[in-house]
Amino acid sequence: MEITDSLFLLDSLVAVGDKVRIEGDEARHILQARRLTLGDVIFLTDGLGFCARAEIVEIGARNRFLTVSISEVSNQKKPFPDIVLASALPKGDRQSTLLNMAIQMGINAFIPLDCDFSVVKFQPKMRERWQRLISTACKQCRQCYFPVIMDPHCLEDLMSNQKEGDVFIVGDLKGKSLDQLTLSTGPDVSRIIMIVGPEGGFSDRENQIIESKNSLNSPPFKLRLSNQILRTETAAISLVGAVNQGIWINQNNE
Repeated sequence: MEITDSLFLLDSLVAVGDKVRIEGDEARHILQARRLTLGDVIFLTDGLGFCARAEIVEIGARNRFLTVSISEVSNQKKPFPDIVLASALPKGDRQSTLLNMAIQMGINAFIPLDCDFSVVKFQPKMRERWQRLISTACKQCRQCYFPVIMDPHCLEDLMSNQKEGDVFIVGDLKGKSLDQLTLSTGPDVSRIIMIVGPEGGFSDRENQIIESKNSLNSPPFKLRLSNQILRTETAAISLVGAVNQGIWINQNNE
């Protein structure tokens, strides 16, 4: 089922023919912010791949609620392989910019990376704010699989906990160019983990961890994103875009 109209959150699974009442923030978004009305078609998702096509059939007094009739349901296929971004955190609102744009580019998971030169450390309260941002970004780009926020890791823990099927790609000013990036997206690769350090770069200790990593599949690939030193959020988005392009090229050449 192709999502061609607005996407909103669904609290519970539904079936064709069901009538569902929508209240609260989603109702305000649909009726006030988007100004949708009777007869308009919307799509609903639970963020886990389930999607339903629905038509607005009732609007409550003062736009406090609406009722939709479900006409079609489907389960979208989970993206494969998983695209994971592990990044140091930039300051202030740049965190939101990084995550918002990475979600639009199609990441499946985000890992806050705690580096030796990190200025910003992960705080539990960030998770709640990021969850709201994830919902908004996924609805904007019609994505029915919402990315997950994983627990923070230091570089050593992240790389030492590698599993069979994991591939690491590290943003590095001295790395190789994009045309040298060869990505296999076959069944032997389950996760592509992109690593972005802080604006101060990785410490000598962390660079040693990267250099000495004995990968289960192949050594971490160092990818040069620019000839300039990039801010953290710029590097993160550039890396996700480069990896997506590498995957696209590989899939279309298979």
